[in-house]
Amino acid sequence: MRRRVMSHNAKRMPRRLREAHTKQMEKSGLPPKIKRPSRKYRRRAHNLLAFTYNKRKQSRGWLETHIWHAKRFHMCNKWGYRIANFSNDRNFRAAYRAVSKYCIIQDVSYYSCIELIGPERLLIEKLNVHAQSRLSFGARIYLSGLREGNLMFYSKNGSPIGSINFHWQPGDKTVKKAIWIWVHPAIYDQVLVEITTTFGFVEISNNTRDQHHGFNRSNNKLFTSDDSECSMELLRSSFNRFRIRGPLSIAVLIDTLKLARPTFDDHNNPIDKASNSWLEAWYGNSRNRKTSEVQCQVYDTMKKLNSPGQFPRNSILAITVMDPRMSLPQIKTKTIPCAGNAGALIPKLPDNSSNSPLFEKQIRSLIQTNGQPIKNLQQLRSNNLVPGIHNDGKIDESTIQKVPIIIIQNPGSDCDGRSIAFSSGLDVIVPSGWGLPFWIAFSYRCARPIGLTEYESMTLENLMLNSPDVRHPDTLAYANDAADVKNQLTNKYFKLPPNKRINYIKFSITSPFACQWAILMKEWTDRETFQVLRDRTRLDQLNLILKSFASRNSRQKISVDLKSILSSDDCFLIPVRVRMVSKGRPKKFALMCLPTVNDLKTSKAPVESMRSDPLKRKRKLTKIEQKVLRKRASKRRLIEGDSKKVVDNQVLRKLCLPECERVRNSCDREVMGYIVQGDFSFTQSNGIGWGYIASTSLFRLIEQETNKILVRNVQTRQYRWATLNVIC
Repeated sequence: MRRRVMSHNAKRMPRRLREAHTKQMEKSGLPPKIKRPSRKYRRRAHNLLAFTYNKRKQSRGWLETHIWHAKRFHMCNKWGYRIANFSNDRNFRAAYRAVSKYCIIQDVSYYSCIELIGPERLLIEKLNVHAQSRLSFGARIYLSGLREGNLMFYSKNGSPIGSINFHWQPGDKTVKKAIWIWVHPAIYDQVLVEITTTFGFVEISNNTRDQHHGFNRSNNKLFTSDDSECSMELLRSSFNRFRIRGPLSIAVLIDTLKLARPTFDDHNNPIDKASNSWLEAWYGNSRNRKTSEVQCQVYDTMKKLNSPGQFPRNSILAITVMDPRMSLPQIKTKTIPCAGNAGALIPKLPDNSSNSPLFEKQIRSLIQTNGQPIKNLQQLRSNNLVPGIHNDGKIDESTIQKVPIIIIQNPGSDCDGRSIAFSSGLDVIVPSGWGLPFWIAFSYRCARPIGLTEYESMTLENLMLNSPDVRHPDTLAYANDAADVKNQLTNKYFKLPPNKRINYIKFSITSPFACQWAILMKEWTDRETFQVLRDRTRLDQLNLILKSFASRNSRQKISVDLKSILSSDDCFLIPVRVRMVSKGRPKKFALMCLPTVNDLKTSKAPVESMRSDPLKRKRKLTKIEQKVLRKRASKRRLIEGDSKKVVDNQVLRKLCLPECERVRNSCDREVMGYIVQGDFSFTQSNGIGWGYIASTSLFRLIEQETNKILVRNVQTRQYRWATLNVIC
């Protein structure tokens, strides 16, 4: 065998005989192998980008930072994109440590921007059809364009779709204005259909593939209304959006981005030696030059702030910065915050400080198509007296490309019982084609990148349910996500061997992998239709009642007419949070149950009684029948044998996990609702969770004059005591 291998591979020969053996092989007519010793010498990066990568993008869209994330994160298919799910290292505690003491960063460029242009009055009139909150699209606080708004978007028939963010372009009311609506991809199609129907838009451009920047997205679609007063452009491929959270978000931003201060000649034209620059098109206007000076002053003031909570709430600042590739440190360096003024505040931003060149379509196109390749940057570095990345500060700034960006403040948590401004930070919007340079620049300042899973754990800590990433049970997006999760968990369950599967029938769990809201509401109110209660006034009153029960002094208990808040006929799901009294961690799909009078007297956590499994014998007989049928099919070589096996597997699955028919009285204690998300909280040092309960069950709990409930996870029979509060 060794001699046979030697005849094909000269390396198998002893070193002293290898050269002679190779010459003998060439004389015998065998061509010598010409491949390089390692694959890194044979790689063709251009071919990978041109053929392999573009082929992979056909089914799922890639973000500009996809390749960076794919090397460091577990990726998942969500909402038509390939998105980073969680990091390869164990970083739940590290992510919390970063968001509480330093900063984290997440690429949320899968958010889609919809631009509407038209008369301000007409835009407000049409869009208010889809809003029910007091601070809607036409609120004065948002019309100036200095703040970003957030609201629940409704369809014309009044059914909720999901939360969206929006902000106006600053400008004069007499001319047409633009509004940008940022939509989560889970609800993008629904929102687009509703807006198109309301305005009567008709598409006037075709959809083509964008291959210039190496990512698979669609070029912008253009729509116009019948009367041509309003128009719509889908800016899905025009921006990248980064979410930065943590107390040192501003310090990292200041250290990463160097402000561009354009200089002008005698004719007020910007001096810029970069090729195909957009500066002349923007700064040729004297009003834009004055706006730029104001923006630079605000950015300089930001350097004195210690926390993003000192910046105006949801405020927007547009600035122009230098190419971030020209200010990279030699190694990853953690940003040290400057000694700022802890009491410093910026009460309000000046007018037009949010005006950005990114609102202009022509300038956006120039920025996206005329980015300098890395080859040009290396040429600039080589012209230095001492070449190298550490001497980038010596390069003439007029030769460095400038990039306009938009900074949006996020106030963080304002939930009762949470630390104020926890997870506050900034959102940074950069033009398309510049996503990876900015991302690498932030990562070189040790901003910790996170994925979807880490952000979900952050949502558990701050309980900000108005985020577009949170979907509520009365929306179609929630139903779609719940169906996907149920299929994934069911398949994972049946991949286990039978002796490793939990028998949920014996545990009195009728739906272990989904929350059956419709069945729950039907059993409590005799109606399957329901809505999530979003009226903050009524939620505050309900929370005040529950808090009064927790008071030790009974005189502090308040008397509120419950019927004035809710009617017993209302079909509402109440958002609530639970906190475990002692030990225990509530998990997803856990049951929130109503305690009995005896439970409240003894204060001892009960244990669910073990139920019998009526389907056990039927499962056993079905398995025997399947075995016999498969044996006959294999002997007779029947073609339909495989399809028969699939049908039989579905029958067995229904016998192991039967369809849910009841929820409220499925176990020893009446079920009030479900936990949507729960785990151990680092901020509370306790097990916490949040979910929804039926409004009628809350009536029963208030009648007992307590805010204590029983929580039971689906994989155990042990109940745990927890305190209940309403999320306002």
